[in-house]
Amino acid sequence: MNMNPWYLERMVEYERDRIRRDMKQIRLEEEAIQASRIVEKRRKAPIDRPRLLMWIVPTFIKWKFCAGR
Repeated sequence: MNMNPWYLERMVEYERDRIRRDMKQIRLEEEAIQASRIVEKRRKAPIDRPRLLMWIVPTFIKWKFCAGR
């Protein structure tokens, strides 16, 4: 193995950079996983039925009164 101090210093820098890149990639992947979990939870959430009903019923009643006149 080459025991040149400059060579060793460059190898250490290279390894640090490689580890930083790997850690950054891992963090990005973790954020992507968390984001996909949030999206899946929103998809699985049931429709807010009382809110939907409170919108449909008054609209239907108004339509019936207008059509009956």
